[in-house]
Amino acid sequence: MATREELDLIRERVDAVAVLSRYLALKRSGKNYMAICPFHPDKRPSMVLDPEKKLFHCFGCGEGGDIFKFLMKIERLSFQEAVERLGRETGVELARRGPGSPLARLYELNERVADYFQKNLQDEPGTAARRYLLERGITAESCERFRLGYALPGWDSLLRRFGRTEEDQRLLSQLGLVVQAREGGYYDRFRDRLIFPLADPQGRVIGFAGRLLREREGDPKYLNIANTPLFTKGEALFALHLARQAKGSATYAELILVEGYLDAISLHQAGFTNAVATMGTALTEQQAQLLRRYAERVVLAYDRDAAGEAASLRGMRALRNAGLEVLVALLPSEEDPDSLIREGGAAAFQAVREQALPFHKFYVAHLAAQAPDRDPLRVERLLAEAGSFIEGIASRPLRHELIRGLAEAFGLAEEEVELEVARQRRPAQAQPGPRARAARPGGPAAPWGPEEHLLYFLIQGDLSLDQARQELEPRDFTRYPRLIEAIFAQQGDGPLRPERLLEVLEEADQRTVTELALSQVEFTDRERAIRDALAALRLPRLERELRELKQKLLEAEEHGEREVAQRLLAEQRERQGLLRSLRKGVIEGQRR
Repeated sequence: MATREELDLIRERVDAVAVLSRYLALKRSGKNYMAICPFHPDKRPSMVLDPEKKLFHCFGCGEGGDIFKFLMKIERLSFQEAVERLGRETGVELARRGPGSPLARLYELNERVADYFQKNLQDEPGTAARRYLLERGITAESCERFRLGYALPGWDSLLRRFGRTEEDQRLLSQLGLVVQAREGGYYDRFRDRLIFPLADPQGRVIGFAGRLLREREGDPKYLNIANTPLFTKGEALFALHLARQAKGSATYAELILVEGYLDAISLHQAGFTNAVATMGTALTEQQAQLLRRYAERVVLAYDRDAAGEAASLRGMRALRNAGLEVLVALLPSEEDPDSLIREGGAAAFQAVREQALPFHKFYVAHLAAQAPDRDPLRVERLLAEAGSFIEGIASRPLRHELIRGLAEAFGLAEEEVELEVARQRRPAQAQPGPRARAARPGGPAAPWGPEEHLLYFLIQGDLSLDQARQELEPRDFTRYPRLIEAIFAQQGDGPLRPERLLEVLEEADQRTVTELALSQVEFTDRERAIRDALAALRLPRLERELRELKQKLLEAEEHGEREVAQRLLAEQRERQGLLRSLRKGVIEGQRR
């Protein structure tokens, strides 16, 4: 494990904005940054990053922590792996390092395999694959940028290269690169195929897809790996690691969404470097949430027939429900982005992009085209179909726009369409899941009590540990006992260091710390607010002590212990005076 000094040095050197920018589209908000939270379906920015404290907190789902915690969550790393990653980036040499993790070994093997496929493409065996790419207009520069490769035609070419031991074969099988034969042993999954490496948003190779160069009976034209520890179908997007860099410093990011690998590559070659591909599958909610991290607008550029398919329409709905603006580019009949650019160049695609329709207008036009004569039976069936579709749209204004558009398209009153659509609706089922504490950027959604206020002042540095220890005890806190014990156990009497505090807390208390650290609460008199919070927390203890003194006083009088009784009486009067003073202060504070 890393030492305390090593952790502090990494924290001091790391650029938290640069790290989070690899995964999120950050926007400055005062001294902090805001972003769409990647850990829950977030329709508006609810995650806050403090670049100085290097802490993050989502005021939607409650997730929060330091820079190590963010990397652990987003990359599914252990704490040690996150420390080693940031240590390498910041030039901090760790004195002790454990062995590489299983995931790290898989990433490393994928990189070696990607290099191997790339070399095959450039060598003599890749001649036919290079010729195919040339015919499709793919340049050598694009081959290098997208790391395109070639899988040799043999059944065990890759296996012999990388699977010399049983352990190596097991790793290749985990990555989906070899398949176990019925009679035992393994064989290569990709044979005589053009290879497209699949990368995560940070550019690490997580899998591969292959395209046949020669038709083989029973073999699909495109073949993707199965789910692996690094790759899950429907959760990745081709070329996202390149497209997310295209937006530069723009405050409003747009991504172009296409279906195929070659569509995306052709768009990048033509200058549309913000293109990504769904890899030939229907867009999923997970992919929609992934896109929302990096963009505010998505332009769909599917071929015209595919755009109107039910699966594509559900994907558009998922994008809108994720909080994205959605436009649909209407390509000419029987054209896809790749063919359009090869025939008409970048200008042809740009013209289509400029005429893209908003999602709701495209959907209405798509339905209206299926009943040009407004045949009543046909319209009734289409409205029933629309009802099921509209039911799944989260935005009420968008639902109303769709109903209005359908009414105009079919020459009906809005009320009629709404009634027809309403027939398809079903009561929403309550979804199981953790209940997050209601909060929002800029301060809590619900009023804080004295414990939250006192912790806020401690974490913000307005109240020193020394003063808190003098006036309070851990037992004065009933809602956060573990947290306050950890705070009182911190070394020194100066301001708290939240990053040090996070190291010793459980997850629930970590979230409380980051929420309080990143909340911005205004006070007309901050010093008075601190005194009020201290007084409110001391009240219950004083009331408890007075009850105990009263009982002791009664016992002393019963036993004739006059000196003890006099001392207890004086102590009781002192406590009563202090209690009256505290109560008065609390009441005045509540009035303010």
